[in-house]
Amino acid sequence: MDPLDPELFSSVPLGPDPALGALRDLFAEFPARARFSYSCAWEACLPHVREWERLGAFALRLTPNRGFTRVEIQGWKGKTGACLDGGRQARALGSAAAVLDDDGHLLCGPVRVCEKTAGIYTLPPYSGWIEITGGDGPLLARLASDPTIFDCSTFEEDAMRLLQRVSGASAETGDSVAVFYPGPFRLIVLGDGTMLRRGELSRIDQRQAERLGRDVIAAPAALTGSARAPQRFQDLHGRHGSGILLWPDRASGISPTVPGTPERGSFDNPHRLSKALAGTSEELASRLAQLLDRGEPYFILTGSDPSDPHGCCPSRLVGEANALVSSGVLDAWKEDGPPEVCTVSFYAPAGEILKGDGPPQYNAIKERRDALAEALRRHVKRRAIPWKRILTGFLLGLFALSLGVSVHRCAKAWKGTMDQAAPVYGKASKLSIPVPQARPGADLALSRALGPLGNSNVLFVVFFHIGPACDTCRKMEALTKNLLALSFAAEMQGGGIRFASVDFGDPEHRAIGEYLGADLDTVGLIPIRGGKIESWNLLTEGVWRNLGNDAAFRDYLGRAIHAVLAR
Repeated sequence: MDPLDPELFSSVPLGPDPALGALRDLFAEFPARARFSYSCAWEACLPHVREWERLGAFALRLTPNRGFTRVEIQGWKGKTGACLDGGRQARALGSAAAVLDDDGHLLCGPVRVCEKTAGIYTLPPYSGWIEITGGDGPLLARLASDPTIFDCSTFEEDAMRLLQRVSGASAETGDSVAVFYPGPFRLIVLGDGTMLRRGELSRIDQRQAERLGRDVIAAPAALTGSARAPQRFQDLHGRHGSGILLWPDRASGISPTVPGTPERGSFDNPHRLSKALAGTSEELASRLAQLLDRGEPYFILTGSDPSDPHGCCPSRLVGEANALVSSGVLDAWKEDGPPEVCTVSFYAPAGEILKGDGPPQYNAIKERRDALAEALRRHVKRRAIPWKRILTGFLLGLFALSLGVSVHRCAKAWKGTMDQAAPVYGKASKLSIPVPQARPGADLALSRALGPLGNSNVLFVVFFHIGPACDTCRKMEALTKNLLALSFAAEMQGGGIRFASVDFGDPEHRAIGEYLGADLDTVGLIPIRGGKIESWNLLTEGVWRNLGNDAAFRDYLGRAIHAVLAR
């Protein structure tokens, strides 16, 4: 990381007292990297600060005059660049338990940050406020040619660490004084959980003010009456979640018990709900389970959808969560902001987020949460199905072998069977594909579905689905066709590989559905030898696991096809 040169930022002095409604246009006209300053009346200070925060300015610093009649506002623009991992950590200096910057990073003790954020922290506004560590050698070496994308989605994890740090702390109740927090952070949290927001007058214990020292400015006696007692993070977290740190209007307008009428969607159809969750990773499934178990109003992810070409920090989890929003399983809310700002998104079960001006309201719907919890249990159970099938088939085979085969040969059969039945998520260098023993009824039904086979030798790449495919499943089908068209064009043209789509929910294909034993779409590789089905090669685990990453999906499916062709 090379420290950012302040000279790269053009100085943009503004005239005094710009209108609040003009700030957006002014910000848009600034150069890509700029530092600005102007003065305004005390009464206009806080509204101006909140507008700059929404527009994406950072490191805002407020300097009131002696009588607090006017305030000088200084700020910066230019959080450009991708979020790349160099292995660096940042730690806030001073007596606060945590600080929140203008990009939504919560620093509670040492916290990993991307190279872009680390560079921003080297600018003058943060001098003496943040300490940056050296990076990780291998990660730094890859920055120029093969960088690692930084995972920005640590906000809730950092907030839980803060909660543990301040829980149990008693509020100080000595003589209080009015103080003003001037920045450069959006908010600081004191050791007892007290939250001080930039630009606000707050009443805190005098001993706290003394410990904060330069962090706060004493307000004149004339303004003491307008200073409010600040709220504590741990007192609000249980009702309003970690997002209370991000919302400048504190808890006003935020309620987890607002009445509302849920919209109809995936929750009305358990099968549809199961299909929507089928591609959910273990990480996101765990986050959903935590949401339900703890009764939280929402969960938070930081980052952009991988499909967004303008997103600064692509996140696989955000892409997965957004897919569940498209499927009608989740609702999402995020505050509008410029592309260079790391997006913070809030997710809750569909129908629970009531959107309006400002932060959303929440309406926990017990029936929805119960249905989602049951679907998650089925999802976790389903992920274990391939292993159950493998074990059942193996035990039956072992029983037959034991009737006339020696112990030594049984042991060899054990090894051979388990090698053949290795899960698709084994070592990448050696792709193994489950090959279940076909059943005559399923073979016959599939043969009819594939059409006249004659005496052909061909590999069918089959998209198995139930009824009209959901958006996620249509993507699976499209990626499969795209791979065949691009990487196996010669084989497709010569007839060595064919694509087929089979609805195993159709009564005519009931035997296929019974054989698959699942209620989610999948891809199968079906080699035909002499007009007969040789084997079923089901890729359920692998295709769903890689569905959130187009390149990984195509790579996995391509290797699987080559592996079957090589047999």
